Amino acid sequence: MRTLPKYFSDDSTLLWATLFPVTYLLHIAEEYYCAGGFPQYMVKYYHVELTETRFLILQLIGVIGMIFGLWISAKLNFPKTMLVIFAAAILKNAAIHLIRSAANARYEPGLITGVALWIPLGLTTIFLNRAGMSSKRLIFSIATGIGISGLVELIQLL
Repeated sequence: MRTLPKYFSDDSTLLWATLFPVTYLLHIAEEYYCAGGFPQYMVKYYHVELTETRFLILQLIGVIGMIFGLWISAKLNFPKTMLVIFAAAILKNAAIHLIRSAANARYEPGLITGVALWIPLGLTTIFLNRAGMSSKRLIFSIATGIGISGLVELIQLL
């Protein structure tokens, strides 16, 4: 991780990057501990068998993937692009929690951190980084983040 400060333009960008894994851990905690937990919620309302063990393994893979993504993007010199990818992924996740909660008129584990942390973090990250990249790169980064989030949704259903 010694390479990260070298590739992020300043300390504030590095600090911003750390908000993603930190808020992800908070999101996992909400999904695990609130309202009986996300695995039980999925079984009760969507008949999706997601064991607690599988849920935690998938979340661990996600955290490791996020940290690895920050590291590799720093090594290959595209950290701000990676931040936009993360921003799009967390925005999609937050939107899914918000839409399902609103459509069903009930709380879904992950809703609070999604709305209170991830929507502001995601939108602000895209807003702050949009001027520093081409339109093609911005669209590609957003599409990649949405695609990653969609893939995660599919994997949990298997």
